[in-house]
Amino acid sequence: MLTPHLKATAAALKSRLAARIAANKPEYPMKPVEYCERLVAAPGMPWRYALRKVDPALRADLLAVEALAAELAAIVRRAHEPRVAEARLNWWREEYARARQGRAESPVGQALSMALGREELAEGLFEEMFDAADMDRQYTGYRDWDDLALYLYRRGSARLLLQSAVLGGSSRCGKAVHALGQGLELVALLKQLGQDASFGRLYLPSADMERFSVRPADFMQPQVGDALRGLLDFEAERARALLDQGEQALAQDDAQRLLMFRILADFARQWLDEVRADNFALLDRRIELTPWRLLWRAWRVKRAAVRSFR
Repeated sequence: MLTPHLKATAAALKSRLAARIAANKPEYPMKPVEYCERLVAAPGMPWRYALRKVDPALRADLLAVEALAAELAAIVRRAHEPRVAEARLNWWREEYARARQGRAESPVGQALSMALGREELAEGLFEEMFDAADMDRQYTGYRDWDDLALYLYRRGSARLLLQSAVLGGSSRCGKAVHALGQGLELVALLKQLGQDASFGRLYLPSADMERFSVRPADFMQPQVGDALRGLLDFEAERARALLDQGEQALAQDDAQRLLMFRILADFARQWLDEVRADNFALLDRRIELTPWRLLWRAWRVKRAAVRSFR
């Protein structure tokens, strides 16, 4: 039985929560765009240095889409109980609906609401992002490349297609952005390989694992064996081919507008070079490019782009 003191405390908390919901002013210490920036573009994160080359007027909307993607990707990594993950995903679906109505509660939802007020962003692409999160909830691995490619499209390409709309990409850039999104997301999965494997999530196709004689237990070893190294080299080359395919398919005007994507692709290639030089030691460490290298590479891509557009 609750004591009078506990009853009073509970009633006060309930009243405070009701007031916050009624006022639609969640108590977050940062502005929505600042929260999104800290989530996906904090110092040292690649997105921060790619974003520096974008018109400041567009940055908030890009951050909102990226932050939503980050929140959806984090659901299964934070909630390992299936019902908790399902509840969390449902909450984000509801938050997205509230954002479209201007009633979002979270800083990411509020930032997204402002972006939706400024941009024509396809609702179907947001649904693809939620479907990717649902695939995370339902599956811990994929049988073949076609299955993984669908996931990479929903997780990576749909997000980039939304961001390309913010950046002014033309209707012709769809296939290029599709490939770039899949390549970038495949690199992201390789970065998370060790952590995901520790929770029993093996995103690389089981057909590829069989081809290279790799067993699930190989991902739990402290060091990468020869068979697994061969598999990782294969997937790294697949990611690189997607990045190259996407960038080469961009028309000149889109290549200029979507310079940020080209910078992110360059970061991904540089990372792939690093992990190959380190013999794909991805199970016991997380390899990242230094902030200075990211800044330098972003500058080089921008300089090369300026020269080519003259």
